[in-house]
Order: sequence, then structure tokens, then C-alpha cells
Amino acid sequence: ASTLKHLGDIARQLKRPGEAQGYLERALETQQEMNDLRAQANTLNSLGSLALAQGDQKLAIRRFEQSLCLALESGALPVAVHVLGQVASMLAARGRLVEALEINALVRAHPAGEEQTRHQAEKLGKELAAQLRPEAVTAAESRGRNTPLAEMVARVQGCLES
Repeated sequence: ASTLKHLGDIARQLKRPGEAQGYLERALETQQEMNDLRAQANTLNSLGSLALAQGDQKLAIRRFEQSLCLALESGALPVAVHVLGQVASMLAARGRLVEALEINALVRAHPAGEEQTRHQAEKLGKELAAQLRPEAVTAAESRGRNTPLAEMVARVQGCLES
């Protein structure tokens, strides 16, 4: 299952969406049979990224929501933080800058965030801050840093469809 997931990620990076989809779906099926929730969370995240790259935001949202649920359930906090980073980018692209910055602040501050996730979040945070008034930046970042991960996930799941 791990090899299939990696092959799917490589195919996605090489811009071969059909191939990526096949590998990732087979990986997910195997992970479900094995009841490996952490691996499922990772694969659903990859499937969400793939859907987003193909312009299917509704499917991306479903995949990201599924990934967040399984990541929290299994204790895969780095996966949850990474998915939140992707959600922040998606909200920023929709023009929802303050919400995106709140989530982004949590991603940058959370100790479970991995280096690559944090680096991407820092870049987005600077871009968002440049588009908002300084007081809005300060308030959004404070709210994001002070929101517990599980609470932010619940909030995100409620706002993604809108």
C-alpha cells in the first residue's frame, strides 16, 4: 500500500492524473482492508491534492475532510496540520483571506507541523499579510495560534462547503 501511495504521489507530481488516481485509489483500498487509519489519512490528503490540481474543488473538499477526520482519530497530527495548510491555500484562492490567515497561523505555530508544511505556510502567511490591514493580520494570527487543532478542524469542516 505504501509503494502504491508513493507511486501515486510521483505520478501526480509528473502531471499524470489518471495514473496517480489509479495508484492512490488502490493504495486506499488496501489501507482500508488493513484498517490503517494513518495511511488512509495520508492517501486521502494526496487524493484531495490531486482533485484540487484537476480543478474539482468539491471532491478535494470531501477528500480533505475525510483526511482530517482520520488524521485526528488516529493521532496523525502532522497530517492534520498539513491538510489544514492546504485548506488555507484553497480559502485564500477563494478570496477568504482572513479565514485563510487564521488557519495558516495555526499551521505555522503547531508543534506537529513538519518543516516543509511550515515553510509553505510561512510563504502563504506573508502573501496573505500583504493583502490585509495590519490590525486584521494581528487579530487573525492571534485567533489562529490560540485555537486548538481539533477545534480548528471542526470549524474548517463547517466552512469548506460555503
